[in-house]
Amino acid sequence: MNKFFFFILSMVLVSCLNDRTRGKTSTPDLGNNRIDVSKDIGDDSDTSPNNSDLRDAMTIGSSSSTCTPVDEVCDKKDNDCDGETDEDLGCCFNDDDCVGSTCDLDSNQCIDCQSNEACQAINASKCGAEKTCIACENNQDCTHIEGKTFCSEGVCGACAADEDCANNEVCDANLLLCLACTKDADCGSEKCLIDNTTPTNNTCVACLDNQDCTDPAMAQCTSDNQCGLCGNNGDCSHLVDTPACFEGLCVACNADSDCNGKVCDFRIHECSTFDPGTKSICEPCVSDGECQTDQACIPTFYQGRTEGNYCLKRKKNGCSRPYPATVSRSSLSGAPGRSYCTVNESLTTCAAVLRSGSQCALQFPQCTHGLKCINSGNNHVCRVVCDDINQCPSNQTCGFNGACE
Repeated sequence: MNKFFFFILSMVLVSCLNDRTRGKTSTPDLGNNRIDVSKDIGDDSDTSPNNSDLRDAMTIGSSSSTCTPVDEVCDKKDNDCDGETDEDLGCCFNDDDCVGSTCDLDSNQCIDCQSNEACQAINASKCGAEKTCIACENNQDCTHIEGKTFCSEGVCGACAADEDCANNEVCDANLLLCLACTKDADCGSEKCLIDNTTPTNNTCVACLDNQDCTDPAMAQCTSDNQCGLCGNNGDCSHLVDTPACFEGLCVACNADSDCNGKVCDFRIHECSTFDPGTKSICEPCVSDGECQTDQACIPTFYQGRTEGNYCLKRKKNGCSRPYPATVSRSSLSGAPGRSYCTVNESLTTCAAVLRSGSQCALQFPQCTHGLKCINSGNNHVCRVVCDDINQCPSNQTCGFNGACE
């Protein structure tokens, strides 16, 4: 009897388990296997189920559709029987499933590239074996990048060497760009003006500063990087032999102070061998500093023609013999126009005053430029031409022959 109740209980449990698996609970239905309980429970005949019958009953009540776990693959199915599909595989089925990349339909994985054309970064222009963009290895890996068709150390650029550039440009090894220049040596006798902001604006110019302008006639580096005329002494300071600026040109001196104790020859703006303050009135000079106090080196004329530069006394309280005339001129050293006492330039010259008294011959007179050869006692001498006594030295008069005597 105990075996009989154990059998009944087992059948109920199997039925409940099958119903729960199908999502429902129902009363066990034994169908044709229903056990006839009309028999006398006290019957000792061998009618209780054996182990084989129990296994058959449990098999009859079990589900016939089961899940067999396998490795998950990208097929939109639950292959590992965990209720999820394609989990943790990064699967894709079209390009929309990939952000910034492409879906490889063979592997259902997002990839960077199928070919080099998809790799547009200059430092990752090649589509590698893993379908990722990697650095170029040769020029062929760069041909799809416009204007960057040369490979240099894993980077695509406009050039890899100078020979890749046209129009005598050079290749910048860092930027991989063809530029007009990257250093002075690229410009021959000129200089390379480098634009750190826009390197393609690099250009060869005549100068970068005054140091590059070595011609005294073109010593200043102008704002357009061309050598031009000097504007002040500073523009000539880099020229050892011509450190002073005069009217756009660099010269040796533009003041006596430039000449180490000598005077500047302002006719040619070079230092002379003359000492300052050694010349007197109507003596030739090359600088104001060469004349004595209250004198200046003044340009003179004879009958309208340039006669030379002579020390003339500044007019203060009138002019005395033999310098009765007054002229107003700037000095050779550049002092502004002032009044100076001088000879009558229509009749004679300072040089004539200096030569007055020198011997001459009437037949072959050597007295020129304001001098006249006259008989003076037993000699013939040159005398200053005059038409007024004030044009003659204080110990002479203006004779009837038109010369001081």
